[in-house]
Amino acid sequence: HHSDDFYHKTKTEVGFPLVIRPANQGSSIGVAIMMKDEGKEAFAQNVDNAFFIKRIQAKDWNALNADERIQKIRDITDIRSDLGLPVLLNEEWVYSPRVLLQKIDHLALESREIILEGKWTDPKVVVESFIHGKEFSCIVMRDEADRIVALPPTEIVKKTDLYDYKSKYLPGLSRKITPINLDKSKIETILDTCERLYDFLDFQTYARIDGFYGDDGKVYLNDPNTTSGMLPSSFFFHQAAEIGMNPSQFTSYIIGRSIQDRIAGSTQSYQYEDILYRFDQLIQAKKSAAKDKIKVGVILG
Repeated sequence: HHSDDFYHKTKTEVGFPLVIRPANQGSSIGVAIMMKDEGKEAFAQNVDNAFFIKRIQAKDWNALNADERIQKIRDITDIRSDLGLPVLLNEEWVYSPRVLLQKIDHLALESREIILEGKWTDPKVVVESFIHGKEFSCIVMRDEADRIVALPPTEIVKKTDLYDYKSKYLPGLSRKITPINLDKSKIETILDTCERLYDFLDFQTYARIDGFYGDDGKVYLNDPNTTSGMLPSSFFFHQAAEIGMNPSQFTSYIIGRSIQDRIAGSTQSYQYEDILYRFDQLIQAKKSAAKDKIKVGVILG
């Protein structure tokens, strides 16, 4: 009922292009970019998507053949691009694609509109202005001397407008360039800004701070994360490689540093001192085992 007001308020206060997203979701699920004003209906649909709500018109559903309906159910139940499972339909949770298909088929014969709601819905949706510029991700950590250090930022080069779930986790849909393709003084500005935010939010151990180097020369930080994704292709390891640490060394450093931070910030530090001692023993054992390894050259191609 308030969607008209919300649409007009957004149009005047934020303006296009804009980004619509759930307030608390990660991995860019439910995010939409509207480059231009495509009208009230398109806006309302994107807001619905961010709330994990899907409306199906019975006449549209009844016009689909059996194969098209199956494909539609596949799309709806894929969390990477739609609601996922389970789905709330008529105040009942549906846990399987087959049952969902049967229920929608049945409802489409007796009602005009079918409303589905995802389990991972968000109580709040954020609408924000679109930033033109280079997108980056920057790991910031505390070194052994407790200084805050930002690692060389990684630029995200997308093949689509939106760096969504699929672009993040499926191969070939985006490229990562470390360090970001900017001159040295601009990179220094990014590093300095990320370090200041880390300090301001009083992060411990490490964080991943995402943002944009705007075409207007400003640094926008829009997404601080206390934990980073750790797939082999993640920024986390790209940036560690820039300072000469392999994934094993970097992960070990983060674990050791985390335990030290717990000791420093806890009233019951004795719990963690034992863990730190055992951790140090394991690291020493790993180092001495590494000396026995022989190097083997592998030629490919």
